[in-house]
Amino acid sequence: MARHNWDEIKKEYVEGISRDGKRVYPTQRELADKYNIDPAVIGRKAKQDQWSAQREIFASKVSAERQQKTIEVISDEGSKFDLDCFNAAKTGIEKIQKGIGQCFLVEDINKLSAALKNFQAVGKASLGDKGNNDNALTIEVTLKDADT
Repeated sequence: MARHNWDEIKKEYVEGISRDGKRVYPTQRELADKYNIDPAVIGRKAKQDQWSAQREIFASKVSAERQQKTIEVISDEGSKFDLDCFNAAKTGIEKIQKGIGQCFLVEDINKLSAALKNFQAVGKASLGDKGNNDNALTIEVTLKDADT
């Protein structure tokens, strides 16, 4: 009577094998051919030891691990993107702070205040602050007459 390495055969069935960089799950018939075993013998052994259920559990775990890795990559990229947006908004606000003192026309101040509002929204969004979705920005400007 031939002795078979059932642990190895079971592992191939349950966990699959790597072929061309992909995980392939052989059928019981393929394993029977590979190991020169009567397919009925493999079928009984697989049923007795619940290979199919173990394969499903293994495949679910592999899928969950793959999803977790994908989530981590997306999260890391999202964090980097948010940081880039925050830094861009911060740079824009710093430029506005430097330039606002050089504005003498109301139109220029209005343009800078609109840009400031946009930079503020980007900066807050990158920090996760959704705000109150109120698009109102109040800026009080007092112009002094050159004659006074």
